[in-house]
Amino acid sequence: MGWNTSALFVEAPRQVVLDAIASLAKLTEHELHFTEASLGKLAPKMAIAELEGWTELWDPTFEISLSPAHEPLRRALSLHGRVLAVLWSSVASQYGFWLYERGSLVRAVRYDHGEVADQQGAPLPQEADIELPSWGMDEDWAFTILERITPITSVIRNRTPYRMLTP
Repeated sequence: MGWNTSALFVEAPRQVVLDAIASLAKLTEHELHFTEASLGKLAPKMAIAELEGWTELWDPTFEISLSPAHEPLRRALSLHGRVLAVLWSSVASQYGFWLYERGSLVRAVRYDHGEVADQQGAPLPQEADIELPSWGMDEDWAFTILERITPITSVIRNRTPYRMLTP
């Protein structure tokens, strides 16, 4: 499966995130499984769930999680706990993450075709020793980063119901 989406992982209750994005998205009663929630074709809708003390927001529009216009939102959310934005773009062969703590961006790195395209801050210990295929970073790399920074694993994601958000 090719990935073309982004997600925001916030170390805070779901309601904190919902309050922060209230002008951008509304919670619906529609439940989704992870495989639906994480699909790029969900756009312009999004999906949200609370897992292991973190809120996971799947954002196939890349707006809330990656847009420079919403940088202040991500910084503000990081005052509640760490915020991790992750990019998956298989078609363009781009992967990356942005980690915020206490209102600041502490680490960012984006790879384009396996090469560093942009980065800020010192590499994290969680980035070390990730086995890569010959072509470089891929979806597995991005999920490994996610699982090393947060307690969210594929097992947890697959057993948790997500709720749809509409613009």
